[in-house]
Amino acid sequence: MAATLVPARVLGMETDIGSLRAGARADIIAVDPSFELVTVLRGGRILDSPA
Repeated sequence: MAATLVPARVLGMETDIGSLRAGARADIIAVDPSFELVTVLRGGRILDSPA
């Protein structure tokens, strides 16, 4: 969480970004064990996944 919450605090935005919790902005990437992109969520919505 330090990689996301600390920068959010520096920006004064820790109530909106920086952690996975109800009410926070949901921008998330999911990767597989080889760090290949699986899917992207932006604003809580799933974007097109890679083929």
